[in-house]
Amino acid sequence: GVGALVGPLAAEPARRRVGLGPTSVAGLFLFGTTGLFVPVAVLVPAVALPMVVASEFLQWAALLVYAINVVSLRQAIVPDRLAGRVNATVRVVERGMQPVGSLLGGILGGAIGLAPTLVLGEFVMLVAFLWLIASPVRTLREPVPIRDPGNEMVDR
Repeated sequence: GVGALVGPLAAEPARRRVGLGPTSVAGLFLFGTTGLFVPVAVLVPAVALPMVVASEFLQWAALLVYAINVVSLRQAIVPDRLAGRVNATVRVVERGMQPVGSLLGGILGGAIGLAPTLVLGEFVMLVAFLWLIASPVRTLREPVPIRDPGNEMVDR
């Protein structure tokens, strides 16, 4: 839980220093890379406790740095009249995938074992940042105010 407190404190200074896009990419990349500590913990039980503690701390911090910046971007670029629908859609997609991932993880764990399933799951979390690398978000310094044809200029 401490990482969940540190991440929000780091989100704004990181965004100011390197920009919203690079901070978002780095947050998601660090989330994936620090998750690789978990398979190491499974494979090397002697270091399991420190690896899991480090992974949890760093993953929560990185994930919240990413999430705060991405939500800030979404709030800046989505017209106010659509904000509720966009946020609800994102939540349904994100949270709707959790039971699918849990079911898939259980099936894989039974089929190939715990350690290979953890390694595969962590690899998938690691490559999740690639969608940001492939998008214009990666170079974005600040959210750009948008002109909503249905409203006045949105200035955030």
